[in-house]
Amino acid sequence: RIRFIDSKIRDGRFPNARNLADEYEVSERTIHRDIEYMRDMLDCPIGFDKKRRGYYYTEPAFALPNVSIKASELFALCVAEKALEQYRNPPLYDALSAVFGKILASLPDEITVRYSWLNPDITFIQQSYTVIEREIWDAISTALYTRSALKIIHRKAGADEATERTVEPYHMVSYEGEWYLIAFCTMRKQVLTFAISRIQKCEPLEKSFTLPDSFNLKEYLGENFGITVERETHRVKIEFMPGAAAYIRERVWREDQVLTELPSGGVSLSFTVNSLREVKRWVLCWGPMARVREPLILAEEIKRDIRAMADNYINI
Repeated sequence: RIRFIDSKIRDGRFPNARNLADEYEVSERTIHRDIEYMRDMLDCPIGFDKKRRGYYYTEPAFALPNVSIKASELFALCVAEKALEQYRNPPLYDALSAVFGKILASLPDEITVRYSWLNPDITFIQQSYTVIEREIWDAISTALYTRSALKIIHRKAGADEATERTVEPYHMVSYEGEWYLIAFCTMRKQVLTFAISRIQKCEPLEKSFTLPDSFNLKEYLGENFGITVERETHRVKIEFMPGAAAYIRERVWREDQVLTELPSGGVSLSFTVNSLREVKRWVLCWGPMARVREPLILAEEIKRDIRAMADNYINI
């Protein structure tokens, strides 16, 4: 967008914020912020002609610096574009793809883009994902940028009815095919996590807020194992049979994990978490190759689930 504004000013037609916003399909407010950024951060000598009601460069010879990029960096960029295909939903993919195209178009002439780089022999297999409405995505992303409050109608997983609440967006998180909004809820008077796909309606409010200095994403997530955050912490110890041990050894599951080799050829994995919900789901996916040793409450929940699962197949 900065390159676009620069080219329009350089044409000498004295574009104004409304013209630029209409052509680029953004708000006038966004263009004003871009102009401020160009002046303050890029030292662009931008003036405004009151008679012609438009912007111009007070130094006609001024030029934005060219993009400096190595061939290896360009290849990495092309691989990153391939990775973006995982984000076809939400509407983030379309915007990022457009940005990628603009980056390629703005590269210096001496940089050669090989055709094979644009379609590298690298594939990212897409996970299942939720569907997010463009209007809701745009409203949330704008509110994050402008630090503005939102009125949302959100339905919790398993709830029969949705609730209306006012939230102050702090952060967005992508996890296992779902996007989550971390926001201060004025109804609950605390920071909560909302699945964006469960937001049925989202309305921007003319109410700005300041992100508290006390908010820290890492501290909020704490000893998380996934997206679920709870207050009580648990020390988890899981034994994996020899058939699964190799897979456990080759990954870092938690930064504080402790791996202990077992005489059987299996391995014991220990770590601390603040929620057992997603740990339970993870253990169950290993079937008979995993056994929970600690905490007892987790082992008992898994035992109950296994019995309930067996009942589902009692007539087969």
